[in-house]
Amino acid sequence: MLLKIKQVALYRMCGLGLLLASGVYPAQAHDHQPDATAPRAEHGGHPASTEGMAHGAGHDGGHHDAAMAGHDGHPPMAPGEHHSASPEGMDHGAGHHAAHMQLPNSPVGDAKRVKIQLEDTVLLTQRGEKVHFASDVVGHKLIALNIFYSSCTTVCPVTSAIFADLQALLGERLGREVELVSLTVDPTTDTPRRLKSYSDKYAAKPGWSWLTGQKLAVDKVLNGLGLYTADYTEHPAAVLIGDGERGSWSRFYGFPSAQQIAAELDRFALARHSHPQSSDALAKE
Repeated sequence: MLLKIKQVALYRMCGLGLLLASGVYPAQAHDHQPDATAPRAEHGGHPASTEGMAHGAGHDGGHHDAAMAGHDGHPPMAPGEHHSASPEGMDHGAGHHAAHMQLPNSPVGDAKRVKIQLEDTVLLTQRGEKVHFASDVVGHKLIALNIFYSSCTTVCPVTSAIFADLQALLGERLGREVELVSLTVDPTTDTPRRLKSYSDKYAAKPGWSWLTGQKLAVDKVLNGLGLYTADYTEHPAAVLIGDGERGSWSRFYGFPSAQQIAAELDRFALARHSHPQSSDALAKE
């Protein structure tokens, strides 16, 4: 009898030792049920522990930090700010930037026929030369024209890079048959010297004119082209293609490729040779 009592006591001591060694205390040993007051798993089953909280901060916080820091090299967004594909009702800090981040990936349709008014206003080139817009710059050449401002960091570098690619595609036609024109919408800031520095970034060759001038003169030209906006930072993303000799013009909205612009210039060149007397030939095609 005494032996049995000693054996039972020994078994209990061994069991208690195993429990203590495993980190499970006697109060927790009964069916090993979790404490109802213990923190429960949150957010996708991750434990609400220090480790789990760190994961949550890394997981959710990672997206938050990425959004706050911007993406694709764009400036950070303010708390609560979201990028939007709609350009309406936005300021330059959020609207211009957010809208134009979407536009380069948007599909571009065919060029649309437009009617414009060429103003023979005096402007300045990137070399400081005085030129008349209608008679000197456009003249009788085929024209591809975009608008920009040098402090822009979204739309304008994209369109300028497209024109640099177009310059390469045109080869010897540039300056002879075709003139590329980049017209600033911020002439107050974009002096000829500033435009020269900016155009050098895109290795602009003769035949690619970068234009500025007095604000009233530039605004008059923009208005005639249908590209004027009261707030220059809200300027449209558009490329005008035209034939100065025949007075026919079309417009791409958005970001056409250099190949699309070259094809439209070829269409104008073909129409010029096919219908040399008809200024409305393209409208009938």
